[in-house]
Amino acid sequence: AAVGALRRGEVQVIDRLPPLWAAKAERDLGVTKVRYRFPSQHFLIPNHERPLMRERGVRRAICYAIAREAILKQDLLGGQTLEGCGVLTGPFTIGSSADDPVAYAQNPEVVPRPYDHSLAITLYAVAQQKFEPTEPPDESDDDHGWTPLKVVYPDDPAIESMVTTIARYLVAAGIPCEYRPLPPGTGRPEGDWDLWYVDVTMAEPITDINWLIGDQGLARGASPYLQRALHELAVVTRWTDAREILQDIHRLVDAELVVIPLWQLTDFLVHRPTLQGVSREPATLYQDVEAWRLN
Repeated sequence: AAVGALRRGEVQVIDRLPPLWAAKAERDLGVTKVRYRFPSQHFLIPNHERPLMRERGVRRAICYAIAREAILKQDLLGGQTLEGCGVLTGPFTIGSSADDPVAYAQNPEVVPRPYDHSLAITLYAVAQQKFEPTEPPDESDDDHGWTPLKVVYPDDPAIESMVTTIARYLVAAGIPCEYRPLPPGTGRPEGDWDLWYVDVTMAEPITDINWLIGDQGLARGASPYLQRALHELAVVTRWTDAREILQDIHRLVDAELVVIPLWQLTDFLVHRPTLQGVSREPATLYQDVEAWRLN
């Protein structure tokens, strides 16, 4: 709908399109594509208030069940390689290039968990033994009476396509799930959900990490060890010490899977040629709106 409005001249610019969508709009409509300074990080956030999601084995099973590398390369990048896009290992940006200073919080010792279908099945089956089914098992039912995980996500067609693909991998690994979009403008969801798909921009790790995994953040499932590291980060006075603490936080988040990291995407805005004055590599859409002019 937005691309159609852009074609008709009803709107002049579309914010934060994924790489393939932006390239298609540039090719088909002759619009200008502008890359954002900071890529977006995509996660599944477990609802740690749900007993099943508090089990680390379940979170590990979910991570191993998703072929993140294949989804990124084939579905999101169309078989191409794009600088700034990659599989995440934790909460921080991997930068837009190999020497991007914003990636200083990355712990180089943490590597992405590989896709392992068999291990995912085993981990989930073992974790299930700690819980009673919600209803008597039915041998004719593939999930044997277990309530499907409820995945929620922002009401966006690009994100919906990603969630649909993720759900197929989870079901194939014996992890039943169902998914639904959230109403527009919803913040952290309340009520009946297990996993929440989010895409955020971690532009400055020191300040943004609390917003993601702190007590009042999006995830809110940090262990005492992780909480202590966050407290140390809040009172640190030297940059070198802050970097050490951030890399330790990266290691702890990877071990605990407070959030399930998916991938990082380079995002673009696209605008009609009649719109002049749009910044090169802006941080946000409207940062230089005073300079915009319609030709």
